[in-house]
Amino acid sequence: MQKRKIMNKMFALMLAGVIAAPFGMGYVKANNHGDKPYTLYYNGNGGDVSTGKREKQDDSYVYIKHMGNVGARVSVRVSGYSGNYTGMNGSGSYVSVPLGKGYKIANYVAESFPSDYRRGNYKMIYLQLSPETHSSTTLHGWWSPDSI
Repeated sequence: MQKRKIMNKMFALMLAGVIAAPFGMGYVKANNHGDKPYTLYYNGNGGDVSTGKREKQDDSYVYIKHMGNVGARVSVRVSGYSGNYTGMNGSGSYVSVPLGKGYKIANYVAESFPSDYRRGNYKMIYLQLSPETHSSTTLHGWWSPDSI
């Protein structure tokens, strides 16, 4: 009798686990949200400077935390394709990022080339920074192609 009660309790626990499992486990989407540092020398010539390329893995915002003493305007660029992909609706403008604070940049990289993007094309992106000064300086901070 005691053995039967234990078996019934074990069965009830297993059944409860099977029923509850789909509701308790959230879907987790992996992406490339790890922040990596950038340090870019700007010679003051009025041009822009660019970060290294990183893979964009989903349609989330690009994240940047721009540090230092010089502000910058930033655009999202796609390797292998000309154009600016900053903005939600294709405006393609540079955005001013607040100095010393984390900032998420809306972009439409994944949405611009849906079939190519699903096949793995146009996933390498980089940031183009336009300093708010025309004096030589070093721009630095952290960025990630995807955000959480």
